[in-house]
Amino acid sequence: MGFIDTLQLSLGRSTKFMLAGLVASGIMVYFTRRSSIHKTIFKLIQSQWEKCASIQLLDTLQSFHDQKDLMFLVKEARGVSKKPMNIGPSAKPNIDPFMPPFETGMHIYDFGSTHRLLFNKFPMTKFHLLVVTQQFERQDEQLNQKDFEYTLTAMRSLQGYTFFNSGLEAGASQKHKHLQVLPREIGVSPPVLSHLEELAEEQPETIFTLPQYDFLHLIKSFCANLDSYSDAEGGKLIHNCYQELAAKLQIFERDLRYNMIVGKNFILMVPRSKSHAYDHIDLNGMGFLGSFFLKNPQAVEVFNEVGPLNLLKEVTFQTNYLQSS
Repeated sequence: MGFIDTLQLSLGRSTKFMLAGLVASGIMVYFTRRSSIHKTIFKLIQSQWEKCASIQLLDTLQSFHDQKDLMFLVKEARGVSKKPMNIGPSAKPNIDPFMPPFETGMHIYDFGSTHRLLFNKFPMTKFHLLVVTQQFERQDEQLNQKDFEYTLTAMRSLQGYTFFNSGLEAGASQKHKHLQVLPREIGVSPPVLSHLEELAEEQPETIFTLPQYDFLHLIKSFCANLDSYSDAEGGKLIHNCYQELAAKLQIFERDLRYNMIVGKNFILMVPRSKSHAYDHIDLNGMGFLGSFFLKNPQAVEVFNEVGPLNLLKEVTFQTNYLQSS
């Protein structure tokens, strides 16, 4: 009996075909709670992706590097330099790609009256999504429960994971609040993601750190049965974990920028000290999942010289930062 057939026994015939569609698209399945809204959104993602001429999927060269028993995925993304920046002192107030009118095919779905789902015009991978607010909110504002509820809806629709860059220093390129959702693609997902999920599964409802990450960060594992929660209930739970880690890291108290990752059973938060490592490599939240997108040969040379863990350490705070300042 195959994987999809096994799931059919407990999830029903209609869900079987939806899961089969996910696997056929190269997406790993791990959220088994799938309502009609998740199925509808996934069908919209599938149908619109191929027809959306505005999307500029990056041309990359891929390699793997290991350091301290962690595997890192490196993509030399030669098209990243064309991605527009609209954040910080030079931001243009009248330009906002996350507000209508949208380029044809970029808009996927509206979550009520507060959020919407868009494609990323410069995606890291196929089906790279953005959960954005319908009204302008700053990228450096605190995330709220609705942000997490609708992001969880997108994650479950796509069988994905989420990362968030809270401002310019954290690698954000737009000033309008947006969370990014990517699918767990078979064979090409960030290697550290699976490792963190394994650690979280071993110790549910626990705050811990990754030993190889010699810089300030915290990870909180969710309860073992998160998949039984509705999107609203799960969003509330994740928001509570977010607030708990932010308080322990004094992120809002010190007005720090940060990266956040949400996997199927954990949330990771990393305060940021600056956006670029060694003046050549700009890093966002994906770096803390072990995935690096490097713009040019110079960045690749720096990466090979110093290694991935030193790059991450360069843009973060020392582990004793909160005690020493």
